[in-house]
Amino acid sequence: AYLGDQPESYVAVDHFLGGQAAVRYLHAHGCKSILFVGREELEVSHKRRDGAVSAFRQFRVTGVCVDSKELPQIHWQDFDGIIAADCAIALRIPAGKRVISFDGEALGGMGITTLDSPGNMAQIAADILLEKMERPIGGYSHRMVVPELVKREVKGNG
Repeated sequence: AYLGDQPESYVAVDHFLGGQAAVRYLHAHGCKSILFVGREELEVSHKRRDGAVSAFRQFRVTGVCVDSKELPQIHWQDFDGIIAADCAIALRIPAGKRVISFDGEALGGMGITTLDSPGNMAQIAADILLEKMERPIGGYSHRMVVPELVKREVKGNG
């Protein structure tokens, strides 16, 4: 959910920047035609898609966005890079494609590079709480963090 200017403190991942980072990663690996596969029903997917679309223009790559329901109709040969908005989608991408996804803990040893929530989010949240305890009167702290790139390789593929 969008937190925006909520009257409470929070720390959250900037999913728009995550979408941009996914395109940057694929572009850096030579991808010129990138497919973003998202889930229309999820707000986080929309933010990742919007970031990807922004980066498609920035890096001058051909970018196409589809909902995961459209996967059976995809002409995979048209794309040299795939952004899967979540792990469940990533697992449905055919082998042999360069894929980047998000929140890869669920992917285990699948060898899919992901953009994950930073490991220090709990520490940031604790710092916010301690600040609030020290100064109970005052505003709220809204902190956005950038997802971290986690490169994974399939075990045994030298």
